Amino acid sequence: YFNLMYCTHGHNMKVSFDAGRKSLKADKNPKATFTNEQVKEMRELFYSEKATITEIIEKFKTNYDTAWRIIKWYNYKDVQFLK
Repeated sequence: YFNLMYCTHGHNMKVSFDAGRKSLKADKNPKATFTNEQVKEMRELFYSEKATITEIIEKFKTNYDTAWRIIKWYNYKDVQFLK
């Protein structure tokens, strides 16, 4: 059992990310609904006032809560886009 070490959950997660074993940000997360490009497009449409949130919901076939959380940066925080 030489590969085991006693540490906190936070430290264990940091070691996993640093070693490249974990990367669950944005579209690398297996549960991600949208790609990074789709998220950028949603934000671009909304912040350039080319589409309302209702139009974004229809275009991307999602619900209000999901679209709102993406547009307002609660979800997909690591997807770079300049407001």
